[in-house]
Amino acid sequence: MMTRRNRVLLISAATALGCAALILYTKISKDIIFNGLRYCSLQQLDVVLGPAALLTSASFSGFLASLIVIRKSLIPHMVMSLYVMAKMFFASTCPDFSSPLWFDATLNAALLSGIWLGHYMAEKFPLAPI
Repeated sequence: MMTRRNRVLLISAATALGCAALILYTKISKDIIFNGLRYCSLQQLDVVLGPAALLTSASFSGFLASLIVIRKSLIPHMVMSLYVMAKMFFASTCPDFSSPLWFDATLNAALLSGIWLGHYMAEKFPLAPI
């Protein structure tokens, strides 16, 4: 039986590790694989593969967070979603970004979808702890 203290520690750890994994995997996908994922310098195939890579990165992060909390809490996923939405509103209000709004919205939607897809995959994963 899990005590309240252990549950809070697991939720905190899942939130911290899930956000760290989201930042790390997103950084790898955007900056290393796609060299910044800037709209003006993308080829046609990269416009499709970029959001797909971010979706995959966020799915891994959501999956990791779900396994840490033993599929009992949605708080880490909500915090990660709030992080993505806050980043989205910052990017839309900052005039230094040169990407069109639809492209930034697509990338952020891929991140949000990936976080919750990762949670769903953890729910359906047969070897995950119960």
